[in-house]
Amino acid sequence: MLIVRIYCIAILLFALKLQAQDSLSYWGKEKIISSHPASDRHPSYSADGKKIVFESNRSGKWGIYSMNSDGSNQQPLVADSFNNRIPSFYPDSELILFESDRSGYIELYCYDTGQNKLAKLFSKKQFLYSQTFGACSPDGNY
Repeated sequence: MLIVRIYCIAILLFALKLQAQDSLSYWGKEKIISSHPASDRHPSYSADGKKIVFESNRSGKWGIYSMNSDGSNQQPLVADSFNNRIPSFYPDSELILFESDRSGYIELYCYDTGQNKLAKLFSKKQFLYSQTFGACSPDGNY
């Protein structure tokens, strides 16, 4: 019992030490780059680090938006009457993988930023409000 208490106290002290750091989180400095009043979340950086795609409910439904890595040039990519969520860049940074309920089910789609085209990638009829969380392999083959 004494060992468990000492262990818990050590964890608590470590956590307090992390909170005391000068505006640093455990992983580094954090900076807010989007000040829109809507919810902006699930960011994904392009391979070169210059662009960020993220989901936002700015239009009342979840849509896919992009911006420069400094927060400038925020614009919708896939923002329509459907919920388009959890974007992720392909390694080539031209394609964006995301989930959408446009068919009535949560399915994976791909958006080509160069050609402004949308394509369904994977059809697995899941219940609405379940999440798919698609991701690509580092080489983009899977």
